[in-house]
Amino acid sequence: MDQIDKYFLCDDNYDTLVHLYEDKEDYDIDFQFFSEHIIQTKNNVKQRFNQTEFREELIKRYKCCVVSGFGDVDELEACHIVPYTSLNTHIHNGILLNRMIHKTFDKYLWSIHPETFCVEVSEHIHKDSSIMHFKGKTISIDKGSIYYLKQHYSKFCLNR
Repeated sequence: MDQIDKYFLCDDNYDTLVHLYEDKEDYDIDFQFFSEHIIQTKNNVKQRFNQTEFREELIKRYKCCVVSGFGDVDELEACHIVPYTSLNTHIHNGILLNRMIHKTFDKYLWSIHPETFCVEVSEHIHKDSSIMHFKGKTISIDKGSIYYLKQHYSKFCLNR
């Protein structure tokens, strides 16, 4: 079992984690999902991409940065929509981004709305940031990524 699994499932850590939620019911729902997912993941051997394979699969899928449309392979980075853990290695948790905007995505300074697929930018981002050129742009993205986009977008909304 991974360290995060042990940490999350340990009763002693309940108080440490529950304070991160606005109400206990949300925590219990996430805890149940997480617990079931651990069991499913541990019982089913799933293919896990290493970073090189992950990037290659994203290049095949998107061919260029999903936001800018830039296609110089040397400038493209495989980006996890939700930060990488052993539980979210699925290719749908990835998009291809130009390195100029990848770090600001990871910092939740911009996101892709999971229903409209439009780029939304935080008021905290510098007006000269590269992502500002794409504010409001509709992105063509694999629909299988919506689950992960919702998670990213919700964190983005908290930091707006």
